[in-house]
Amino acid sequence: RERVADAGARPRVDVLRAAAPALSRAPRTLLRRVTRQVTGPLALQAFTVRGLRREAFVAGARVERMFSFAPTNGCALAVTLTTHQDRCCLGLTYDAAAVTDPAAMGAAVRDAFAELLGAGC
Repeated sequence: RERVADAGARPRVDVLRAAAPALSRAPRTLLRRVTRQVTGPLALQAFTVRGLRREAFVAGARVERMFSFAPTNGCALAVTLTTHQDRCCLGLTYDAAAVTDPAAMGAAVRDAFAELLGAGC
């Protein structure tokens, strides 16, 4: 909890937005190589995707939840939190070689959230 609070208090720098113009012109092979070198040593990547703050409809049906799934890029697990109105949805993408028991992984995530919610977080 302290580490998350400390990270949240630090100034934010939107590196991807600043680098996007150059990255969009870079060769894909270079981007893949750089991405693997940067993310390869990581066991977990976490992303936040801001969803819509308003109601949305697809083919007349109201959108109630939005899920985003990020590529693992060589990591064991990629977790993406997406907001939509007053909800947060979590998408998990994992490397099957790293997560050999998906049911146990799902149970561990559910247990962790139950613990967090029980603590009033």
